[in-house]
Amino acid sequence: MGKYSDIGSYVIGDVRSAVKGALVLSSDEMNARNVANSVFLEWTGSAIKPLSPKRIYTKYLSFIEATGELIAVGEYGRGVVFVDGRPRDDSVTTSGSDPENRGPLRSGVTIDADVIVVGLHRQVYRRVAGAWSTMEDGLPPVAKGSVAGYEAVTAFSSKEIYAAGWDGEIVAYDGAAWRQIDSPTNLLMVAMCAGGDGIVYACGRRGLLVRGRGDEWEVVDHQSTVDDLWSVRWFQGALYASSMRTVYRFENGKFVPTDVSSTGATTFYSLSSCPDVLWSVGPKDVVAFDGVQWQRID
Repeated sequence: MGKYSDIGSYVIGDVRSAVKGALVLSSDEMNARNVANSVFLEWTGSAIKPLSPKRIYTKYLSFIEATGELIAVGEYGRGVVFVDGRPRDDSVTTSGSDPENRGPLRSGVTIDADVIVVGLHRQVYRRVAGAWSTMEDGLPPVAKGSVAGYEAVTAFSSKEIYAAGWDGEIVAYDGAAWRQIDSPTNLLMVAMCAGGDGIVYACGRRGLLVRGRGDEWEVVDHQSTVDDLWSVRWFQGALYASSMRTVYRFENGKFVPTDVSSTGATTFYSLSSCPDVLWSVGPKDVVAFDGVQWQRID
């Protein structure tokens, strides 16, 4: 059997240990026909095994350890939940709001057993005990004809959540309502993470790196890469970011390319991390880093 990437392109992954993870592959042939699709795969530590396909374009994927679920949320709200490898349909539309009418969803974050997903038109949804609801108290309305919304979300707890996106917008949630933050940029931010150093990091086009917490935020003038940065993760005491061509580690105020040459990987995009492993998921390459060396998964 050849690699899964021979027939499709990876779009996202979620790693929980050296022997537990999940990936989403999208068929190249179906993509060429503009048909939304996701093939869900399980990583066992030694092999990738198929779970099930679904006619969605997955934007968020996460294990929920407390319930034993693997949840995926699609671009327009339809999703799937796996329990012991068995799928069942799930959808944010049960909240009473429909992304089909408002705009695509972009990303999410899991906080304990709850899931938060965000998207354009300042959409925010929360899944608690399997039930979805909107979570938009305090957010400003979207002016008619304008484009606004969130590409990224991260959290330190259920009472401290941050989202960011178009025109540099940053908002914070305190457990009751959202408030807008005075942003240091008007540029698009596409990914965020809550660092182990107690700081939130967000990244974007042309090497954009923004950091802060609460009401204090700044653009980091690192002058080390002009690559578009698509993903950012905290791993073993350091910040990592991914462009389409490599994975960077942030050291001494600069982004330094990591050495992934031993894996033969040439495609990069999305990062996922747990205490022991950092994954880089590119369309045709999935590689894992244990803090010492990179190893190819597919």
